[in-house]
Amino acid sequence: MKVLQVLLLAALGCSLQVQGRILAKCDLRNQLAVAVGNMTWPGREGTLLNADDVVAQLVCLAEKGAHFDTGALTELAGGQLDQEHTGEGQPHEWRNRENCTLRTPQPWMLYGIFQLSNGLSCNDSANATHNVCDLACSKLIDDDISDDISCLLMFFKNLANNGIPPPPFDTMRRVRLLFRKQCTGLIATDYFAGCPPPPN
Repeated sequence: MKVLQVLLLAALGCSLQVQGRILAKCDLRNQLAVAVGNMTWPGREGTLLNADDVVAQLVCLAEKGAHFDTGALTELAGGQLDQEHTGEGQPHEWRNRENCTLRTPQPWMLYGIFQLSNGLSCNDSANATHNVCDLACSKLIDDDISDDISCLLMFFKNLANNGIPPPPFDTMRRVRLLFRKQCTGLIATDYFAGCPPPPN
């Protein structure tokens, strides 16, 4: 009887798991290098980042946010920036300026290897959102990361061309999720020191 229970629980656990896999840092670097090509991106204080350093920052984003897991799902309490910036207690209520009522921020979901937000990048069918990538959020948590990469690059190109989106405040906070302090200023040669040279 106990064996049957264990097998049943194991089967149930497998059926509830999101399909995803853990990518190797060097493999993700290679896939991003192809997608990024020779792009340059604005850096701090008017500098330009070369493509290799951009790739290093994007791989770092995947490492710090999802631990390279293509099926990563993270729920953040409404208004919480990320797991590293949790405060005491529950998030405060926000005042709706239009009718001076209080509202509790809705939780946010972050999807996939780059932890893209349901409030900006994709549609989770539960909330009406921006959906910059015109993509169902479920596409960001499968083994195929080509759509994740396309969405991430589309988002950054849109940001570079149009600047930070206008309020609501939630939108700007969701944009900040893609910029991790630990990933700024990385030098690709140092960050990828343990990786073989990328294929040509």
